[in-house]
Amino acid sequence: MLHQDGEAGQTSVTALGGPPQPATSLRWHMALGLAALAAVQSTVALVQAEQTASSNSRRDGSPVDDDVLVTAQPYRCAAASMPSVSMSSSRASAAPRTVAFQWGPDFADSVCNSLCGGLPPAHLEEAPSSKAEGDGTEGSTRPLHAAEIAALALVTGMSLMGCAYSVKLLCRKKCKCRLCTGHYQLVKRLGSGGYGEVYSVVVPSGEGREQLFAAKKIPVSNVTEADSFSSEAKELVRLHHRHIVSYVDDFIHIEHTLWGVKVYFFIVMEYCSNGDVKQQVEANFAQLTEATVLAWFQQLCQAVQYLHSQNVIHRDIKSQNVFLTENGDVRLGDFGLCKHDKIRKRDRGGGGGKLRKTLRKPLAFYRRAAAVAATATSSSSDSVQVGTDCYMSPEMLCSAECGKPGDVWSLGCVLFEMCSGKFMWELDSNIGIDMVMDKSSPSKVYSMLMSYMSPHVSPATRSLIKKILDPDPRTRPTIADILRKKVVKRSSRSASSVRFGSSRHDERGLERLENGTMSSAEGKPELKIPGLKSDKEAGEEENHRERSSSYIARGYAACESPCDGHAFSRLRCDSEMGEPHSDIIEATFTDLYQISMAYAYWKSGKEKEHAVFDVYFRKCPFGGEFTVCAGIDEVVRYVNTFRFTQLHIDYLQSQMPEADPEFFQYLLTLDASNLTIHAVREGDFVFPREPVLRVAGPLIVCQLMETAILNLVNFPCLVATQAARFRIAAGDDAQLLEFGARRAQGPDGALTASRYAYVGGFDGTSNVKAGHVFGIPIAGTHAHAFVNSFHSLEDLDEDTRISPDPESLTAKVNTHEFEQACISAREELCEAIGFQVNCCNDGELAAFIRYAQAFPTNFLALVDTYETILSGVPNYLSVALGLWRFAQIQAVGIRLDSGDLAYLSMRAREVFSTAADAFANEGFQFIAGSRIVASNDINEAVLLSLHDQPHSIDSFGIGTNLVTCQAQPALGMVYKLVELNGQPRMKLSQDFEKQGVPSRKAVYRLYGQDDMAILDIMQGEEEPVPQPNTKVFCRHLFDEQKRCYVTPRKVEPLLICVWKDGKAVHLTSSPRTKENDRPDIHSAKAALQRVEEDLQKGPSQAD
Repeated sequence: MLHQDGEAGQTSVTALGGPPQPATSLRWHMALGLAALAAVQSTVALVQAEQTASSNSRRDGSPVDDDVLVTAQPYRCAAASMPSVSMSSSRASAAPRTVAFQWGPDFADSVCNSLCGGLPPAHLEEAPSSKAEGDGTEGSTRPLHAAEIAALALVTGMSLMGCAYSVKLLCRKKCKCRLCTGHYQLVKRLGSGGYGEVYSVVVPSGEGREQLFAAKKIPVSNVTEADSFSSEAKELVRLHHRHIVSYVDDFIHIEHTLWGVKVYFFIVMEYCSNGDVKQQVEANFAQLTEATVLAWFQQLCQAVQYLHSQNVIHRDIKSQNVFLTENGDVRLGDFGLCKHDKIRKRDRGGGGGKLRKTLRKPLAFYRRAAAVAATATSSSSDSVQVGTDCYMSPEMLCSAECGKPGDVWSLGCVLFEMCSGKFMWELDSNIGIDMVMDKSSPSKVYSMLMSYMSPHVSPATRSLIKKILDPDPRTRPTIADILRKKVVKRSSRSASSVRFGSSRHDERGLERLENGTMSSAEGKPELKIPGLKSDKEAGEEENHRERSSSYIARGYAACESPCDGHAFSRLRCDSEMGEPHSDIIEATFTDLYQISMAYAYWKSGKEKEHAVFDVYFRKCPFGGEFTVCAGIDEVVRYVNTFRFTQLHIDYLQSQMPEADPEFFQYLLTLDASNLTIHAVREGDFVFPREPVLRVAGPLIVCQLMETAILNLVNFPCLVATQAARFRIAAGDDAQLLEFGARRAQGPDGALTASRYAYVGGFDGTSNVKAGHVFGIPIAGTHAHAFVNSFHSLEDLDEDTRISPDPESLTAKVNTHEFEQACISAREELCEAIGFQVNCCNDGELAAFIRYAQAFPTNFLALVDTYETILSGVPNYLSVALGLWRFAQIQAVGIRLDSGDLAYLSMRAREVFSTAADAFANEGFQFIAGSRIVASNDINEAVLLSLHDQPHSIDSFGIGTNLVTCQAQPALGMVYKLVELNGQPRMKLSQDFEKQGVPSRKAVYRLYGQDDMAILDIMQGEEEPVPQPNTKVFCRHLFDEQKRCYVTPRKVEPLLICVWKDGKAVHLTSSPRTKENDRPDIHSAKAALQRVEEDLQKGPSQAD
């Protein structure tokens, strides 16, 4: 406001307020300049009016009265609520006239109209007359005072400045950063710090889905200074880790205001919706559990370990800089104070040179330095410290250079806060200085810290905090040491799940603890604690873990929780191909040396080299001349789901702390989409040295799969081969049943044996799970325990459960009449065949009757519980006769599980024939053909001996010797590199048979005129394919004397593509030997016997 006071003879200049946010609207800038021009117009009008009045007064001869002021009639804005610029002149005897101008929404238009000579706007009113009441003088004139001339010059200068600024605004260069161009939009202010403010920003999406990020806004004096603040952005660009805030973007933003140009440096980062750990601890400490805290701490340690592996020291680790995502994962942020540790020499202190010498000084040095530091801190504000002092380690506070142990100390402070609910700045003093002031201070500080801890924190966690907060950096544990601690490795498995509770929260706050939510203040929305489960959810998860051992084996107890009722659901390259049938088969199912080699390959830059591996065996199992191929389907399923998860990576990093963290991030990108796999079809015969599988693809991926592939092929081939040999020994007519689940090596061994015994030629299994999963026919009867559970015929006095269908066969036989019919039949039967009734066990008969009532159409009795021929067989025949008489149902047969199987089977058959003849008039002749099943520790030798002697066994139940492959527990498959980048590779050995066969190979089976296989020929893949009816020269691979010409009638390739470009091809999900379009095990029997007895040939190789 410009105010002219005539009495004082001075003009005062007063600035009132300012336009709201003038830099954000060009309209306000124009209004400023126009206001200045309007002020000039009004001033000029005022001066002209005074000069006119003065000249008129002089013409009239009237004297000039200095107490009277005559002015023109300028206009005054009526909107008095806005800031104003006014000019007034007054005397003691006259009221001053004021020219006032207001800034408002329509002021620019008003001034334009006024300057252009238009009528005054409606909101402008005429200024009141300056004529003093009671004064008869019309006016007076006087010359301008010096102050008035100065005021006029000042206003003129302001108007020129306004015009110049308006021109400057019109001609300025508009900021073209990503914020001004609309790429980002500010949402709200999240908080502020020492260097700037943090906002949430969104990236608009045309599809209505907006991406939310966090943006740090740092003010800088100019564009050049922004380079000094870009170090944080540069670090974020370079650092890639799951538990480090992800970098998105950075740019410079310029704002033009009335007061000058402002420059800001923006860093756009990942947005963590659950805030920082400080907020969680402050608002929800009572809900936290030790398991949750340790899970967060483990992730934070992994982030710091990655930083240290990149020779980066954070230097400002605190709870405010540890953020939590929506899923409860930890993100370490705020790298504005980080620095590079350029010292490469390994040292527990984290560095070398000057730093290493400093860290190796005795504790007395730190005590003296701490005293100096404490004095300097209290007496001077000029000392500069990097970081937050209450989180700084003693060596940092004592002015020594910061090393990696300093970050470890800060981690201990954060862990203490999470376990106590008390923040470091709330303590009475700085513990870093207290601990080194005198020898007794550390113990006092530890006692003080432990007193704040929640009573639910375990002793192991308390001990860990004490070790981390060691004032001596030489004995302070490293990050790798911390991650190896059991309390950290097993965080959520071994830690307490009891909520902390805290005196920091009132009773009402504790009452609100339900379902993992709590309001930090009355009226505020509840905040969800990431990773915290309700008691019901925790109980259900614990029960699920107990029911499924696969979760424990795969580490679910530590980091993940099942939620879909199934063990897990994996990512698959081919969505139409299933997952492995075993939960155990995954990327980490490998030997450590595979991971070690993969790391060495990666360090050597070999990750993109193309390799070819052959899977083969050197000697056929069981002393035979053939092997049945099996396990290919499971290999393809494994390849389909091959992928490392973050769970796997976290574990591997804890076991290989020296490895470069970038290698583990590389592992996360691996899958089998670039592999090509050729294999022999399941059920086909293969011979030594022939590739059963050929795996081609990136060297590291192929190498990592070695252990799993060999495991998935070795045992299946062994079991299928054993089953095939049993089938050959038993003959085509015998029924073979696999009964070995109870004797197998674990559940996976039992399921695998059941499956591949069926591929090898068995007819069924007793394993219900195998039948359910693979569609294998299931078979079985009762055990001895069922017979022993009945003592006498009195056990039949109790009624059986009523059948829901009264017309069914089961309902017919579930009567006392049927029971009496069986008892009566035994007396008639024993008399007819010459047996004594008193030799027959009544309890056994009662058991058979009850079993027949349960399964009337499938009655097969185990007859060797007491005495096979004198008791078991007559009791079986009695129930069979009762079934026939009462319901016209034919019994199935008996099972022998002990004794001389050949003799007992022959003797039982004689009794069956006698009974058939005795009751032939009733149509009981079918009993002579009752099936006899034998299951007494049968192996291949027993089958061959039974083949050479008379017996009447129809079915064999084989268990232990089949599922465990007792004759040869392992096959000895190998996985060898045969080609790298198109160049053959060969393993040399003093043992000639262990030498590899180099290059990529193809295998063909040559058939003769009778459609029987003659031999297999192995040659280079690029060589011409053998043609039917064309003479082919062959020679043995290792025996120069074995060579011949063959003219095949048919040529069949053995290696077919089963996986290519991330898709399974030419493979069914559950193969069955007898259903495939090729010769099965039975039709090849003669050829196999000829191979074993006469030819004794291995694979041949084209010359």
